[in-house]
Amino acid sequence: MDAQLVLGAAPLAVLGTFLVVLSAIDLVNRERAQIVGGSKLVWGVALLAIPVGPIAYLWFGRKRAQRR
Repeated sequence: MDAQLVLGAAPLAVLGTFLVVLSAIDLVNRERAQIVGGSKLVWGVALLAIPVGPIAYLWFGRKRAQRR
C-alpha cells in the first residue's frame, strides 16, 4: 500500500472506531425503554455498518429526555 493512502485513511479509521465504541457504550448503558424500537440487538447489529450505523444510532436510535 502507498504510505500516503495509509496516513490519509488513518484519521477516518480512528473516527469510525471512536463512533462505534461510543455508540456501543451508550447502547449497553441505556434501558430498553430509552431505545427507539426497543431492540438493543437490532441497534447493536446496525453499529457494525460503519460509519452509517453509529451515526444513525446516535441521531435516531435514542429517545431524548423531555425537558421541563
